[in-house]
Amino acid sequence: IENIGSCNPTSVEENDLLTIDVYPNPASSEIRISIADLPEITSVQVVDTYGSLVTEFTIEPEGSLSSKRLDVSQWANGVYFMQVSHGRYHQTEKVVISK
Repeated sequence: IENIGSCNPTSVEENDLLTIDVYPNPASSEIRISIADLPEITSVQVVDTYGSLVTEFTIEPEGSLSSKRLDVSQWANGVYFMQVSHGRYHQTEKVVISK
């Protein structure tokens, strides 16, 4: 038997990860998502703890720091997950709404 090496298809190179800030967190009325050095248009989906889609939007590259404000004043208190996708990579940020 020949050893052909190993492959870890779930690994992500450190350089492929985005630097994402979501603040304030917890939030009550508005949150801002900021992404440093965004390489391409990036889609964002926000889901609740049941997996239901709350909202989705895109963020376009704007120099060294791209950002978007999001009105959360009508969202119920609880935990939400912001799924950020660019290319074949996906990152998730947890957001807490507390009024």
